Amino acid sequence: MISTIRVKSDSSKELQIDANASSYISSLGPGQILPKGINSSLRCVGELNLAVSLEKAVLELKVLGARNLIPDDSEAIPDTYVKCYLKDGDRLRHKKKTRVVKYCLEPQYNQVLKYSVIISTI
Repeated sequence: MISTIRVKSDSSKELQIDANASSYISSLGPGQILPKGINSSLRCVGELNLAVSLEKAVLELKVLGARNLIPDDSEAIPDTYVKCYLKDGDRLRHKKKTRVVKYCLEPQYNQVLKYSVIISTI
């Protein structure tokens, strides 16, 4: 499955998933949660392209790339990366990060992040 997730930023420059569409919120399955502090009034700062697969207790998240990134108020082009968290309720199970792509507003990562999971908990 390949999906594009819109990314938002608040004044502290933290990126969050865009929840402007109630269809996104209503499509969350068991165990899926909105990021902490999600706010639909935040401005969109780009899109993230992901592919997700689950096979034999391994969750693979392929981070393909980002596009339409909008830099913050400084005029410098940012160094970008994607940080992914696998949580069980409020408990953080795994945290992984892609490599850094320097000075790019349309970075291509093409990187697979693998998580060992117990199928019954997904």
